[in-house]
Amino acid sequence: MGIDNARLTSVNTSLTSFSGDIVEPLGEIMLLYHWDHAQGEETLKVQQYEPINNNQERQVDLDLVQEHRDNANARVEAYKEMMAKAYNSKVRRSKFQVGDLVLRRAYTTRNLGKLDAKWEGPYQVSKL
Repeated sequence: MGIDNARLTSVNTSLTSFSGDIVEPLGEIMLLYHWDHAQGEETLKVQQYEPINNNQERQVDLDLVQEHRDNANARVEAYKEMMAKAYNSKVRRSKFQVGDLVLRRAYTTRNLGKLDAKWEGPYQVSKL
């Protein structure tokens, strides 16, 4: 981290002179850097750190990554199905008959400029 022990000690000694509400928030910030502002000792988290157990627990987490990924993909697929169902329930199907006049979007045949017509036609439906 970017803060060394000397800076933390100087902040700790300046904190002991305060008696206001600033001490608690700064103390929480110092705990993030694994430093106890009251005694100037390492936090319980740092004291109880064991590399062997940490590596074993990390390996368990890594073994479960694919399972978590599969669960997330299943949730995404369920969400997509739900959204498609909601969208499709509100879509009105167009029913055309032979001889009806229809318009066609112009962007399918050419690039459009800002002021060009967005629709082409009318065209007559010749077969279904």
